[in-house]
Amino acid sequence: MNEEVEGKLAAMQRVIQLGRAARDQYNVILKTPLRTITVITDPPMTSDIESLKTYILEELTITEIIVTSNEDYGIQLEIKVDWPVLRKKLKKGGKLVRDALPRLSKRSSEAVAE
Repeated sequence: MNEEVEGKLAAMQRVIQLGRAARDQYNVILKTPLRTITVITDPPMTSDIESLKTYILEELTITEIIVTSNEDYGIQLEIKVDWPVLRKKLKKGGKLVRDALPRLSKRSSEAVAE
């Protein structure tokens, strides 16, 4: 298999896995059809998910899938730190990190989240 196909299949599997987890979280069985699911992803992954849309719709029993990037929905990331653990690891550098966290840009926050 080539890498492009593997990437598309991995994206599809991830969407299906997360869709099932969301159904489990809200106690909605797979037999219950849902109208729409919104997938928020990075722009490069959008085309991968769009190309395998029919399989995702069938697997999750939904009628429509909306694929978008996180900028469209105004998602804001928040970084929470386990300070006792971080202080032990960084020792004196913990203060530098604590002072720098509020000034992180959106891109930096996304990199930390990954």
